Amino acid sequence: MMLPLPVQRLAQVAPPATAVEYNPLGNVELLAWTYLALLALGAAVNLALLVRILLSPVRRGPLLQKISHRAWPTEELGKLLVLLLLLHAVGIVLFGIIPGTEEAGNPYEVIGVLMQSIAFQWAGLALVFASLYRRHISWTQAFGVRATQAMKDIGKGVLYYLAAMPFLIVAGLLWTILLGFFDVENGVQDIMMMVTDTYPPAIRVYLLIMAVALAPFYEEILFRGIALPYLAAKIKTGPALLVVSALFALIHFHLPSAVPLFIIAMAFGLAYLRTGSLLVPITMHMIFNSVNLILMFVVRNGP
Repeated sequence: MMLPLPVQRLAQVAPPATAVEYNPLGNVELLAWTYLALLALGAAVNLALLVRILLSPVRRGPLLQKISHRAWPTEELGKLLVLLLLLHAVGIVLFGIIPGTEEAGNPYEVIGVLMQSIAFQWAGLALVFASLYRRHISWTQAFGVRATQAMKDIGKGVLYYLAAMPFLIVAGLLWTILLGFFDVENGVQDIMMMVTDTYPPAIRVYLLIMAVALAPFYEEILFRGIALPYLAAKIKTGPALLVVSALFALIHFHLPSAVPLFIIAMAFGLAYLRTGSLLVPITMHMIFNSVNLILMFVVRNGP
């Protein structure tokens, strides 16, 4: 989940006085069984997908070419990136000028978070929608999303999420062990702490919506919907997938999550390339964030 820098700063410098202590060793048995279940389900889904691919091989050429043809014009993409950077700067400024946004329990902190989120995410989505509308491009043309196929794509998203879990869990475990050799603290992302912590209800509800719905929708449009087709048209699909996935991991500014985020980003990209519908990785992303939040809540508060 990509969290605007002002909100990250709020979580770092203004923890609530009544915050629940984070206990990474709590409910270990429940977490272990959860991950084992995801591993088993993921292995079963991967086996089924492998059998299906062997019986009816995927025609890679037409599908990948269709994705590449969705690339935005360079000039249009450049304008979007500049405006997004400006919006992010506006969000930082708005957050900074509101009094008391860095003080725990201050009611203005809710206003600060809402204002910078509106400037960073909602306005960013509005820019994307405006560009598509101005160029007379439908959601089907831009992202392969069809209302008649929505339920089928959501189902595919669930299956591909499970298929990615064995790779994600193993890579995350190995990465955690490696970081341990260098005494790197294996903490959680700030937004995860904020949603499950004892901040005011209003901000927790909004952050929950942002984590499980708004962030996946926004990030998938930017990374898989716009960046991946553009780079695929310039440097071929394989390198483009690697670059976009690495950028997705780096932009979260969280070293302990870097490798898992890269792996799941690869899964999001492959799902988009395999199905041609952005709704599939959006569904995967929503499930990924939701499961992480539920597990975090269980660890911190008990089952």
